[in-house]
Amino acid sequence: MQRMMPKLKEKGVELCIQPVKEERTGCQERYYRKWAREFGKFTGNTPDEIHEIMLARTYGSEQIETKFGVMNRPVQRSADQSKSSYSDLIETLIRESAEMQFIIPPPKPPNLE
Repeated sequence: MQRMMPKLKEKGVELCIQPVKEERTGCQERYYRKWAREFGKFTGNTPDEIHEIMLARTYGSEQIETKFGVMNRPVQRSADQSKSSYSDLIETLIRESAEMQFIIPPPKPPNLE
């Protein structure tokens, strides 16, 4: 702390107060990645392809002109999602897989001890 004080005096300090964003949990991430990988094996897609498909189905997509031609890109990325909106991504994966007769078990509720 002593070493920081001269730097703080030189540059100043900025304090920002804002609501804490509830980010997705590690459990959500592991569950989604595991079942996206398994669903991808079932459909013949890579985990990255399934992830892009689920992002687009959950959050929408837009067409972008590239040097490879027109491509569909999700309008939101999973890294930007809150705990609640990441749950939407998981629900989409479960629903889409069920429509193709690939059943994903529901996530276990968190341990509330």
